[in-house]
Amino acid sequence: MATVVYTDMNVIAILVLLITIVKSSTLNINVPSYVAVFETNTVELLCKVKFMSDGQHIVWYRDNIKIDPNNKQDRYKIQEGTYKENAQNYDLEISNVSRNDKNTKYTCRVMDGTKEMERSTEASLDIMNVPVPTHPYFYPICQKITAGVTVGEQYRVSCETEYTEPPVQLILRKGKQVLCNRTVTEEDQACSYTIDVKLQDADTQFTCSQIGPNVQDYPPGVTNICTIGKLNILQPPTVDIKGDTSATKGREVVLICDPEDAKSCKWKFEKNKNIKASQDNTGNACILRLTLSKSSTLPSLNITCIAMNAIGRSSSTKTIYFDDSKTTGLPVVDWTVNPSVRSPLWTGVIIAITGCFAIVIVLITSVILYCGWRHFLPVYSHTDVPSQDIYSEQYNRSPYRMESVQKCIGIQVSDEAGECTDDVEKKLTIEPTKRDEQHYSHICSP
Repeated sequence: MATVVYTDMNVIAILVLLITIVKSSTLNINVPSYVAVFETNTVELLCKVKFMSDGQHIVWYRDNIKIDPNNKQDRYKIQEGTYKENAQNYDLEISNVSRNDKNTKYTCRVMDGTKEMERSTEASLDIMNVPVPTHPYFYPICQKITAGVTVGEQYRVSCETEYTEPPVQLILRKGKQVLCNRTVTEEDQACSYTIDVKLQDADTQFTCSQIGPNVQDYPPGVTNICTIGKLNILQPPTVDIKGDTSATKGREVVLICDPEDAKSCKWKFEKNKNIKASQDNTGNACILRLTLSKSSTLPSLNITCIAMNAIGRSSSTKTIYFDDSKTTGLPVVDWTVNPSVRSPLWTGVIIAITGCFAIVIVLITSVILYCGWRHFLPVYSHTDVPSQDIYSEQYNRSPYRMESVQKCIGIQVSDEAGECTDDVEKKLTIEPTKRDEQHYSHICSP
């Protein structure tokens, strides 16, 4: 009987051991040994755990250094899946993958407190580089145009990027025209072109585009563009002389030379004792004031303006023809940088027209004021009185308002001046206003 009991105890111990083994955790990393990922992208390492015992938990390690998922400034995040069929996922998400992550070893481990129970096989990241923008450079890098060039000169425009696998493509353009289109290599990461400078190239923009390879999961941010700039084409100045080609002897003629792209200018003409000339400079403009004496027999004069800059010089010549016309009535010239002619004749006409308008306005204003004054004068009605009786009647119109009834009072007057036929003062019951007193001027005094 005792033997049987002993045998039963062994069976129970074996069963407990088997249950413990079944309940122990098993790991499964669902990623290959190497995971290929492009820089700047996000990758996930999968860890599936089965039969994890109570009190056990999962910890991820990077090169045997524990990853803290609660560190918000870190690039790591652990995603816990739903427990299903005695298994649960504990995936590690790595964002913004960089070149520093290349060949690093990641492991998923089951921990019981501080004791490691099991670990997965190692998983490594195979980082595929891309030309990432890193301060102070942002690929592609354009060689900016800074110096001036001259027409006919050869000038080289270029841009470059970083060699990566897979490599990117560079396209160099002048406006919409493609000058260079190539996929960079490890030996040459630039795209360049040499142009023969022409004057029409001055307003053309040079640019360089970087385009990523057409492969799956390639970061879209790699496609970028940079600006080389516009050519600063240096050329000799352009000269033009402004002013009349005919002049009257004894009167001043003014010429203006305002060259483009010039640092200085000057005048050149044949010296003559009958010519009085003065030169003024305003900015880049040169102004020449010239007068030929009336006694001179010089019919014409060639005048040249010469402008200069760092590239060279240019000139322009104008011929002035003189005549002997009388100067009476000729316009008085008032020249500025942009000359204009003002004539005394036109000035007189303008003054006369302005005066006429002023007179018309004064007349119209006077008529309006006079009519307005007459409108406010009171109009009275009167009646011949056949007998020496006092009568009264209503005003036809009066501008004054009175609290009592407004009436006109009249009286028959005798033929003899100064003698009244009735005692007017005693019978007047309404005291007239000053305006009424004027109306009663025909009443004689007693």
